[in-house]
This record gives sequence, C-alpha cells and structure tokens, in this order.
Amino acid sequence: MEIIIVIVIVGIAAGILTTGGWRRSFEKQRGLEAMHNLQLIYNAEKRRLLDQGDYFSCSPCAAKDITDNLGILVSPNYFTYSITAFSLNQRKGFEAVAVRKSGICRGRRMWLNQSSSDVVKGCEAWE
Repeated sequence: MEIIIVIVIVGIAAGILTTGGWRRSFEKQRGLEAMHNLQLIYNAEKRRLLDQGDYFSCSPCAAKDITDNLGILVSPNYFTYSITAFSLNQRKGFEAVAVRKSGICRGRRMWLNQSSSDVVKGCEAWE
C-alpha cells in the first residue's frame, strides 16, 4: 500500500515539473506559426511593391484584410498582426509585427521589415 502512495506522489511531482516544459513547447510551436506568417507577409509585400508600387498597411489587421490585399492566408488565433507602411526620403518600407495574445509570452512581439525576412523574436520561448 505504501508503494502505491509513493508512486502516486512521484507521479504528481513529475507532472508538475513537466508542465512548464509542455507550455514552453506549445509556445515555441505557436511562435513558429507566427514567424511563418510574418515571412508570408514579407514575401507578399515585396510582390505588392513590384505590382502596385506601394506596401499594404493595417493596424490591427484582420485576417480577411491580409487575404484581400496580399493574397495570403494567415492564422490570427494566437497573435494579433499589424503592418505599417511608410515612406522616408523617397524610400518605401514596411514593418510587420505579431503580438502574442496569451500564454507565457503574452504581450511579447516578433517583427520584421522590408530590409530582411529574418524575424526578430521578443520571447525566449520562441528561440
């Protein structure tokens, strides 16, 4: 009987210790989804600049707005997206940002701009 109690206690302790690992794993996967969406936005914005001569801008962006204007599908389940287009000294640019809605990285952001498709990540769990 005592062995069963010990096994139950060890099982509960192991479950508590690994919960953080699971949450971190889920967060990393959600971060990868947002990173993929930002790279889709980057490529679509580059095509739009060539086709129409400007970048698309919205803040916050509804998934339908992004689809209608950039022709791509993004999943807004875990992040809020915004795209800011600008013109400075005859140069056009944009910044696309994804802000986490909930989870251990809530409120943190990842972003990229017209200069590079490399995503800057603002939460350690996304690394």
